[in-house]
Amino acid sequence: MTNFFEYIKTNSSFAKLVFDDLLFIEYKCPIKESKLPIWSDANYLAYVLSGKKIWSSNDVSYELNEGDSIFVAKGAHYIEQIMGKEFCVLIFFFPDAFLEEALDDANYARRKPPEKIQKLIPIEVNESLQIYFQSMALFFLQNQSPSKQLLGLKFKELVLQLLSYQREPSLFDFFNSITSSPERKFRQLIESNLPFNMSIDEYAKMAGMSASTFKRFFKKVFRNSPGQYIINSRLSFAASLLKRSNKTVQEVAYESGFESPAHFTRMFNKKYQMSPLKYRESD
Repeated sequence: MTNFFEYIKTNSSFAKLVFDDLLFIEYKCPIKESKLPIWSDANYLAYVLSGKKIWSSNDVSYELNEGDSIFVAKGAHYIEQIMGKEFCVLIFFFPDAFLEEALDDANYARRKPPEKIQKLIPIEVNESLQIYFQSMALFFLQNQSPSKQLLGLKFKELVLQLLSYQREPSLFDFFNSITSSPERKFRQLIESNLPFNMSIDEYAKMAGMSASTFKRFFKKVFRNSPGQYIINSRLSFAASLLKRSNKTVQEVAYESGFESPAHFTRMFNKKYQMSPLKYRESD
């Protein structure tokens, strides 16, 4: 899968401003209809300047048109372009550490977050936020880039805008989760991305760890190896999909995070001692 943050950061064709781990870009892409699974090891907020795209995970989908905005927690999801105007969007990438610092500076009173945190959160674009996005877009029209200090302040202003004017509970659930215990954050990160075909190395980078540290910490939290836990969780999810939906075996395979229907069927047979279709027909 494509690391969206790294792809944007290293691609010279996009207009971008960078300050440490903060990244602000103007992303343009040609008109083409495609649904791509991507992941990012940084949270980001997107504001659509033109065109339309669909952001989705396995349980929710949002169509964004010109003037719409969405907050995306780090992890895997889908982006699908819709035929029409050329797509152009402003994207602000920021890591957990920056958000935690910005929330502390704003004296944000955190509460205990729920067990499940939404990865895709629609943002209401009011007049104040619209003016903010317009002012940020102007940076790409200037000959001289803003100082790193100014860029850092503008990112903190965005966080303050969200704290001041947004009413979406899932956004504040996410903010509250930023300072959860390492074990709880790790568990949420893994479980929310199980339906996507990510490698151990990709999971490790998303968690901000080396592969060896990731495997040790994974075993501490889940009492199992990453490979065994992930495959068993995907198979359980697939079994549930087979019983409660009319999706084809191929659709179930991909939506459960398997690299191919053949790999899914082989692993399913091994665990349940029957094919996916026979399992669906069984009592």
